[in-house]
Amino acid sequence: MKLKSLIFTALLGLSTTLSAVAEQASLRSVYYSIDAEKWTQVINKLDKILKDDDQYADAWYLYVDALFRNGDYIKAIQANRKLTTFKGYDQYAEFYSAMIYGIQGQNDKAQKHLDAANKAGYINYDKLKTEAAFAGIRKQGKIDFAPEQNYQVLTAHNGVKIPYTVLLPNHFDQSKTYKALLAYPDGSGGKASADWSIKHLWKNHEQYKDWIVIVPVAPKDGWINHPSHHALNDLMKHMRKEYKVKDNLFHALGYRSGSRPAVTFSRMSQSYFTSVTTVGAYMWENWKQKDLTRFGDMPVTMYVAKTDEAGLEINRQANQYLNKGNTPVSYTEVDGDTPRLESLYDSKLLAMMGQ
Repeated sequence: MKLKSLIFTALLGLSTTLSAVAEQASLRSVYYSIDAEKWTQVINKLDKILKDDDQYADAWYLYVDALFRNGDYIKAIQANRKLTTFKGYDQYAEFYSAMIYGIQGQNDKAQKHLDAANKAGYINYDKLKTEAAFAGIRKQGKIDFAPEQNYQVLTAHNGVKIPYTVLLPNHFDQSKTYKALLAYPDGSGGKASADWSIKHLWKNHEQYKDWIVIVPVAPKDGWINHPSHHALNDLMKHMRKEYKVKDNLFHALGYRSGSRPAVTFSRMSQSYFTSVTTVGAYMWENWKQKDLTRFGDMPVTMYVAKTDEAGLEINRQANQYLNKGNTPVSYTEVDGDTPRLESLYDSKLLAMMGQ
């Protein structure tokens, strides 16, 4: 099984230019057509690819998306049924079923599939807030959006804008040194997902007296590109000036799809980070064995739910390879929890990272 970065960063998670993350030559031409939003062309290309290999899960995912964008809803539903047969893709197929039914005004069916996607581990509040397919469900008030937060905006030297907020402990003292956590939300990394993470994942953060939590929002063009990387460095420089950060180093944490920028940038900007934590991450699938065995000595903490079958396979393998390379790893399979690891909400992660 290959859960390619395209799926998690471009269509389901962080928005970025598709051609920039093209990894398989057979899909490269498809990505360019997607960039141009030429959906009929995308469908024709994928028809040929799937005729040669009907077990190509990533191609099926792109096929469902293209059919949906082209208004071919009946065919999209049929293709989506095929997508559910691939291990690890069922949660995304359920979400797309919700979109397909929602755009046709079948809100009860859309809600049913949305609930199934959430139960399987996937929800994207950015899409729920912006996609026309969910307009009916939004109107019915059935989506529990978190209260909108006030975000400051850092304009980096290269012009990229990063919205962010800083969660401070009770009795914050400007003269005191704090451990700093850079916490990437899931979904598309947008404000709605950041709002959700603040309400649920970082609830009660103020009780943890030794920590400040920085929640960044993905820039307009997403995280995984060089301009956003340089802008993130500027944000961390700014945080160093605004707060006394312990050792001038940050702890990176990614919740589900937020794990990709957390791990990527902790490697690309090692002088800024002291550890990285992933929670329910699938992005480890995109790392080659040789790269994980040469990951380095930065401590890695991994959490995955035992109920998340696909996530378990991915994280167990990554843990094995990281240990072969002597990377300090803390690996936890959480029992009796949902794939979204609800037992770690309410800032339990800060408690596990230590006061």
